[in-house]
Amino acid sequence: MPAVDPVTVARTTAALRAVYGGVSVLATGRVLRLVVGGEPDGTLLMMTRSLAIRNLVFGVGAYRAATGATATATADTASTADGPASAAALRGWLALWLASDLADVAAGVTGRRHVGRRGAAVAAAVPLPLVAAGAWAVRRLAATA
Repeated sequence: MPAVDPVTVARTTAALRAVYGGVSVLATGRVLRLVVGGEPDGTLLMMTRSLAIRNLVFGVGAYRAATGATATATADTASTADGPASAAALRGWLALWLASDLADVAAGVTGRRHVGRRGAAVAAAVPLPLVAAGAWAVRRLAATA
């Protein structure tokens, strides 16, 4: 079985994040109506749009860095074709998005009194796939530095 390439994981996750962010920026009201099942108020619209912009920026930045750090995978290492500067840029973007997503998890965990147990659990769980992908890719890329 071929090794999973951390740059490919980073690039794919970044692309998904950018698409989600872009759709959420362009259609914030529609996205929220699907999620909350009703008409969102202005505060929720603005907060969601702000988060969408953050996702769009992190996604595009990490995607561009991953595209510059084209990797070739072997059994347990990945080397960047464009050198250490590209790999370092990708690790930087991934570290920033990981910090942001971990802060989102913490906010979800501590938000129970505002949104109830279920709302807090959902808020804490939503970023976990991005945390897992980002942490795995940062760890794998750091091992090749």
